[in-house]
Amino acid sequence: MKAFISLITLCIALLYANEINAQVVSGTVSDENGEPLIGANVFEPKTQRGDATNASGFFAINLGQGTQELIISYIGYESDTIRLNLRRDTSLSIRLNTQQIETVIVSASRENNVANTTQLGEVRLSIPQIKRLPSLAGEVDIIKALSFTPGVSNGNEGSSGLFVRGGSPDQNLILLDGAVVYNPNHLFGFLSVFNADAIKDVTLVKGNYPARYGGRLSSVLDIRMREGNVEKWKGEAGVGLLASRLTLEGPLLKNKVSLLVSGRSSYLGLLLFPMRASYKAGRSDSHLSYLMADFNAKLNFRISNTEYISVSTYIGNDHLKLFAQTYPVEESVSKIGWGNSTTTLRHNKAWASGAFLENTLGYTRFMYDFEQAGKQQLDSSSSLFGIGYSSGLEDYFASSRLTFLLGRNHKVQFGIEAVRHHFMPQSGLFTYEDSDGSTRLGVKDERWGTALSAYAEDEWTITKKVSATIGLRRSNFWIDQAYYGAWEPRAGLRYNLRRHTAFKLGFGQTQQYIHLLASSSLGLQNDIWAPATAAAPPQRAKQWAAGLAQYFEQWDTDFSIEYFYKKMDNLTDFGEGVNLQFSVTEQWENLIENQGEGYSTGLEVFLHKKTGRLNGMAAYTYSRSFRRFQNINNGNYFPFKYDAPHQLTTALNWQINQKWDASLSWILRSGYPVSIPDAIISSPPGGETLYSQNVPLFIYNDRGNYRLPAYHRADVAFNHTKTNRWGNKQVWSFGLYNLYNRQNVLYAHLVTQNTGRDSKGNIGIKPTLQTRTLLPILPSVSYSVKF
Repeated sequence: MKAFISLITLCIALLYANEINAQVVSGTVSDENGEPLIGANVFEPKTQRGDATNASGFFAINLGQGTQELIISYIGYESDTIRLNLRRDTSLSIRLNTQQIETVIVSASRENNVANTTQLGEVRLSIPQIKRLPSLAGEVDIIKALSFTPGVSNGNEGSSGLFVRGGSPDQNLILLDGAVVYNPNHLFGFLSVFNADAIKDVTLVKGNYPARYGGRLSSVLDIRMREGNVEKWKGEAGVGLLASRLTLEGPLLKNKVSLLVSGRSSYLGLLLFPMRASYKAGRSDSHLSYLMADFNAKLNFRISNTEYISVSTYIGNDHLKLFAQTYPVEESVSKIGWGNSTTTLRHNKAWASGAFLENTLGYTRFMYDFEQAGKQQLDSSSSLFGIGYSSGLEDYFASSRLTFLLGRNHKVQFGIEAVRHHFMPQSGLFTYEDSDGSTRLGVKDERWGTALSAYAEDEWTITKKVSATIGLRRSNFWIDQAYYGAWEPRAGLRYNLRRHTAFKLGFGQTQQYIHLLASSSLGLQNDIWAPATAAAPPQRAKQWAAGLAQYFEQWDTDFSIEYFYKKMDNLTDFGEGVNLQFSVTEQWENLIENQGEGYSTGLEVFLHKKTGRLNGMAAYTYSRSFRRFQNINNGNYFPFKYDAPHQLTTALNWQINQKWDASLSWILRSGYPVSIPDAIISSPPGGETLYSQNVPLFIYNDRGNYRLPAYHRADVAFNHTKTNRWGNKQVWSFGLYNLYNRQNVLYAHLVTQNTGRDSKGNIGIKPTLQTRTLLPILPSVSYSVKF
């Protein structure tokens, strides 16, 4: 750490230049209700200098003295022009008004485009755009919307996770107001935990992300909640086929203190009631109940135009109960529950000199529980059995970040972060009781770890054509009297070939001190979050990227093409055939394969039209992802389970008129790899006990040796918007999921049939590959109203 501080001091000394007559214009940009706007563009056309507002709506530009003109713009809002006569540092508080629908479709932020940033692999989606996309059962889903951008996949239908550039779900840093969300899934992955009514901004950065982010190898998904209306009370309510939601926001003290609360709950229990009635009447041997709910709240205190304190929280839970009667079990009850909770306290302070300070304290928690109990009856004897399993993780964290301008050409950030991890990887118990006695077997693991990081980052305008972002992060991790640490350099370079055309290069090195061990099937949440240990060393990755970015001003459209290569080390995975529900008495470190290697490479093409009556995005990705473990696949590389060489997506929105709009989405993706036996050994006469039971033995030579059929699906939605007599905006949404009823394969398995013995006494085996599908064409309808 001393070396890091010394290096930072040297950088300041080398960069510092006292520019005569340089003045700073800084401030905040918000909407008419006082909600800070993230990514609003503040631009001075004469000097071509500008800045985009940060997560708090803050900006800072270093300009010369005299008359200056600032143009402030943001998509969907009326632009504003401010003329200043600068003689000293100046602080501004700017509010933009929402445009009417006729002008929204033709106006945009012309300077805040893909060619004007150094960052590679960054995608920002607006909440209105996400809400207009077709969705499953009418439920808006932020995570699913990201799958229409290049290099991103959600896995199979019914599976949970975000797979970015060949990475695993644990390699994504998912933040909600700065707090880590460890499991972003409701309904076994069919719906994410993020309620779009409470969200303001969604930004995904793939790969060589800025030095202020750390602890993950593949991506950062930074989601920010809305602050709440400081002018007047408003609300929004919605009803769909899966869930209902309600959001309220308004001032507790006008222009000073605002409150936002948002809740969402499913009513699958009511929809599943006929199944329960059938079970109680003896017409069915099973039934299930399900409950999902989440809650967001945010309290915002505005001390002044340049300083505020906010407190935000999220609580979400899923609960499933499955009742079954299958001989010889009289009745078994299975319970699965999981949930997240986060709390963040943030203090922001800005100065007229352009400096901005952000301090954060917070807490986050994820828990998973599985229980199964039942009574088994065989002849005259009975027995009781039970399986219990839980896993979890909680963090206590603090961070501080200072951003300031250093001369006209440097925007510098320094920061420190500290996290106290409480790992609860597993607590398992198996019980069995019969007339001969009882058996109890269990295992429990609980550990504390500490992570401490510091970083520095410089956005450097070298010339009018060349700019760079240079960062360095030092990460440290202590657990079980062991220490792990690494230097993590980050760099990005942009060269402007001409106005609105740029060539970019990027490099990033990252280290990850946490592992997700998941033997999930069809999205079941039986996950273990485990720390880096001697048995599972920290994951490491290096990524190189290059790209060309073009902005077409006449159509307000971003176009980018990027190539990336990522090398990963110290990967972990469960061994062959491991299932957590049947390994509750085994220590997790004995169930894994460690020190795996992996690499992924690909080419991504993205077209994003942000405004206009017809807008949307189209993406094509060619990528490959391979992994290798010493004891899997004979130590050879095999395709990652979500390796899909080709993926083509499109999502279009069309504003038909003031009342009607339509959306169409389509996805085409290569099938995922699965493992199929290369040979089947049948039972010879007088063979081993296994064979004498006529059980075939499957022989696997290569992992991932068969690829499922290609996946493709189209969805469509129509939205009707009108204002009622009380001035409330009402929206009816009608949709079709899987428009042409494509029978997409969810998984495949081999079924064998015994055909009897031949003349030599060998048992004949007839193998059949069977596939399973999940979701047919599904209609949906939902209703929402703003009041």
